[in-house]
Amino acid sequence: VRVTSAHGAAAGSYALILDTTGENLNNLSEATWTIDLQGQFRPVLRFKEISFGDEVHAMNGAPFTSTFSDGVAFSVDGNAFYRLWTPTVNDPVNVWTERVIDLAVVASGLGIQLQNTLYLRFQQYDNFPLPQDGRGFDEISITQAIFQEDWYSFTLADGEKASIKGLTKS
Repeated sequence: VRVTSAHGAAAGSYALILDTTGENLNNLSEATWTIDLQGQFRPVLRFKEISFGDEVHAMNGAPFTSTFSDGVAFSVDGNAFYRLWTPTVNDPVNVWTERVIDLAVVASGLGIQLQNTLYLRFQQYDNFPLPQDGRGFDEISITQAIFQEDWYSFTLADGEKASIKGLTKS
Protein backbone atom coordinates (compact mmCIF):
# COMPACT_ATOMS: atom_id res chain seq x y z
CA VAL A 1 0.00 0.00 0.00
CA ARG A 2 1.50 3.27 -1.05
CA VAL A 3 0.71 6.75 -2.28
CA THR A 4 2.89 7.21 -5.34
CA SER A 5 3.23 8.85 -8.71
CA ALA A 6 4.92 5.78 -10.24
CA HIS A 7 1.78 4.43 -11.93
CA GLY A 8 -0.04 7.63 -12.81
CA ALA A 9 -3.14 9.16 -11.27
CA ALA A 10 -6.65 10.09 -12.29
CA ALA A 11 -5.77 13.73 -11.56
CA GLY A 12 -2.69 15.39 -10.21
CA SER A 13 0.42 13.32 -9.61
CA TYR A 14 -0.30 10.84 -6.82
CA ALA A 15 -2.71 7.95 -6.27
CA LEU A 16 -3.29 5.26 -3.65
CA ILE A 17 -1.87 2.02 -5.09
CA LEU A 18 -2.67 -1.42 -3.65
CA ASP A 19 -0.74 -4.54 -4.74
CA THR A 20 1.64 -7.13 -3.35
CA THR A 21 5.42 -6.85 -3.32
CA GLY A 22 6.11 -10.53 -4.01
CA GLU A 23 5.81 -12.78 -7.05
CA ASN A 24 3.09 -15.42 -6.73
CA LEU A 25 2.46 -14.40 -3.11
CA ASN A 26 -1.21 -14.06 -2.14
CA ASN A 27 -1.60 -10.82 -0.25
CA LEU A 28 -4.40 -8.60 1.06
CA SER A 29 -3.63 -4.87 0.86
CA GLU A 30 -5.85 -2.52 2.88
CA ALA A 31 -6.01 1.20 3.51
CA THR A 32 -8.57 2.47 6.05
CA TRP A 33 -9.63 6.12 6.17
CA THR A 34 -11.30 7.40 9.35
CA ILE A 35 -13.72 10.25 8.60
CA ASP A 36 -15.51 12.70 10.89
CA LEU A 37 -19.09 12.97 9.57
CA GLN A 38 -20.24 15.35 12.28
CA GLY A 39 -22.56 17.93 10.74
CA GLN A 40 -22.95 16.03 7.46
CA PHE A 41 -26.56 15.21 6.64
CA ARG A 42 -26.26 13.06 3.53
CA PRO A 43 -22.63 12.13 2.76
CA VAL A 44 -21.70 10.90 -0.70
CA LEU A 45 -18.46 9.02 -1.40
CA ARG A 46 -16.74 9.86 -4.69
CA PHE A 47 -13.59 8.21 -5.97
CA LYS A 48 -11.87 7.08 -9.12
CA GLU A 49 -10.49 3.57 -9.36
CA ILE A 50 -8.39 1.59 -11.81
CA SER A 51 -7.54 -2.07 -12.28
CA PHE A 52 -4.02 -2.78 -13.45
CA GLY A 53 -5.01 -6.18 -14.86
CA ASP A 54 -6.12 -7.35 -11.42
CA GLU A 55 -8.32 -10.45 -11.36
CA VAL A 56 -11.66 -9.84 -9.66
CA HIS A 57 -12.05 -11.13 -6.12
CA ALA A 58 -15.57 -9.88 -5.42
CA MET A 59 -16.39 -8.62 -1.96
CA ASN A 60 -19.50 -10.20 -0.48
CA GLY A 61 -22.27 -8.08 0.96
CA ALA A 62 -22.36 -9.66 4.40
CA PRO A 63 -20.73 -7.84 7.29
CA PHE A 64 -17.10 -8.90 7.73
CA THR A 65 -14.07 -8.07 9.85
CA SER A 66 -11.62 -9.28 7.19
CA THR A 67 -12.14 -10.64 3.70
CA PHE A 68 -9.78 -11.64 0.90
CA SER A 69 -11.38 -9.52 -1.80
CA ASP A 70 -11.24 -6.34 -3.86
CA GLY A 71 -13.40 -3.31 -3.23
CA VAL A 72 -14.43 -0.54 -0.89
CA ALA A 73 -16.30 -1.11 2.36
CA PHE A 74 -17.54 1.02 5.27
CA SER A 75 -17.99 0.58 9.00
CA VAL A 76 -19.52 2.69 11.75
CA ASP A 77 -17.62 0.90 14.54
CA GLY A 78 -14.29 0.06 12.88
CA ASN A 79 -15.00 -3.67 13.25
CA ALA A 80 -17.93 -4.82 11.11
CA PHE A 81 -17.48 -3.69 7.49
CA TYR A 82 -20.09 -3.65 4.71
CA ARG A 83 -19.48 -3.59 0.97
CA LEU A 84 -19.93 -0.28 -0.85
CA TRP A 85 -18.34 -1.21 -4.17
CA THR A 86 -16.66 -4.28 -5.64
CA PRO A 87 -15.32 -4.74 -9.17
CA THR A 88 -16.94 -6.96 -11.77
CA VAL A 89 -15.39 -8.86 -14.68
CA ASN A 90 -16.98 -6.30 -17.05
CA ASP A 91 -15.12 -3.32 -15.55
CA PRO A 92 -12.50 -1.68 -17.78
CA VAL A 93 -8.80 -2.37 -17.27
CA ASN A 94 -6.19 0.39 -17.17
CA VAL A 95 -8.90 3.09 -17.23
CA TRP A 96 -9.73 5.41 -14.34
CA THR A 97 -13.46 5.06 -13.62
CA GLU A 98 -15.46 7.36 -11.33
CA ARG A 99 -17.66 5.80 -8.66
CA VAL A 100 -20.30 7.76 -6.72
CA ILE A 101 -22.01 6.16 -3.71
CA ASP A 102 -24.66 7.78 -1.51
CA LEU A 103 -23.53 6.51 1.90
CA ALA A 104 -26.80 7.42 3.62
CA VAL A 105 -28.83 5.39 1.12
CA VAL A 106 -26.55 2.33 1.43
CA ALA A 107 -26.50 2.50 5.24
CA SER A 108 -30.27 2.93 5.42
CA GLY A 109 -30.79 -0.07 3.12
CA LEU A 110 -28.70 -2.16 5.52
CA GLY A 111 -30.56 -0.85 8.58
CA ILE A 112 -27.46 0.99 9.80
CA GLN A 113 -27.44 4.49 11.28
CA LEU A 114 -24.42 6.53 10.21
CA GLN A 115 -22.48 7.85 13.19
CA ASN A 116 -20.12 10.80 13.63
CA THR A 117 -17.18 8.52 12.76
CA LEU A 118 -17.08 6.52 9.54
CA TYR A 119 -14.39 4.07 8.47
CA LEU A 120 -13.78 3.51 4.76
CA ARG A 121 -11.64 0.55 3.72
CA PHE A 122 -10.05 0.28 0.28
CA GLN A 123 -8.69 -3.18 -0.42
CA GLN A 124 -7.10 -5.42 -3.04
CA TYR A 125 -6.28 -9.12 -2.94
CA ASP A 126 -4.03 -10.89 -5.43
CA ASN A 127 -0.71 -12.59 -5.97
CA PHE A 128 1.50 -10.45 -8.24
CA PRO A 129 2.81 -6.88 -8.09
CA LEU A 130 2.21 -4.23 -10.70
CA PRO A 131 2.00 -4.32 -13.67
CA GLN A 132 0.39 -7.83 -13.58
CA ASP A 133 -2.00 -7.16 -10.66
CA GLY A 134 -3.04 -4.24 -8.52
CA ARG A 135 -5.62 -1.50 -8.06
CA GLY A 136 -5.44 2.23 -7.73
CA PHE A 137 -7.71 4.79 -6.07
CA ASP A 138 -7.65 8.55 -6.55
CA GLU A 139 -9.72 11.71 -6.04
CA ILE A 140 -11.34 10.21 -2.93
CA SER A 141 -13.77 12.64 -1.29
CA ILE A 142 -16.88 12.92 0.84
CA THR A 143 -19.41 15.49 -0.39
CA GLN A 144 -23.01 16.31 0.41
CA ALA A 145 -25.87 14.96 -1.70
CA ILE A 146 -27.40 17.65 -3.86
CA PHE A 147 -31.08 18.06 -3.27
CA GLN A 148 -33.41 19.26 -5.95
CA GLU A 149 -36.52 20.96 -4.72
CA ASP A 150 -39.90 20.21 -6.25
CA TRP A 151 -42.36 23.07 -6.33
CA TYR A 152 -46.06 22.67 -6.98
CA SER A 153 -48.68 25.35 -7.44
CA PHE A 154 -52.41 25.44 -7.87
CA THR A 155 -55.11 28.07 -7.76
CA LEU A 156 -58.22 28.03 -5.61
CA ALA A 157 -61.27 30.18 -6.11
CA ASP A 158 -62.90 31.89 -3.14
CA GLY A 159 -64.55 29.28 -0.91
CA GLU A 160 -62.74 26.27 -2.47
CA LYS A 161 -60.76 23.94 -0.20
CA ALA A 162 -57.68 21.87 -0.92
CA SER A 163 -56.10 18.99 0.90
CA ILE A 164 -52.54 17.84 0.32
CA LYS A 165 -51.68 14.52 1.78
CA GLY A 166 -48.99 11.90 1.36
CA LEU A 167 -46.91 13.54 -1.32
CA THR A 168 -43.89 11.37 -1.95
CA LYS A 169 -41.30 11.23 -4.66
CA SER A 170 -39.43 8.11 -5.58
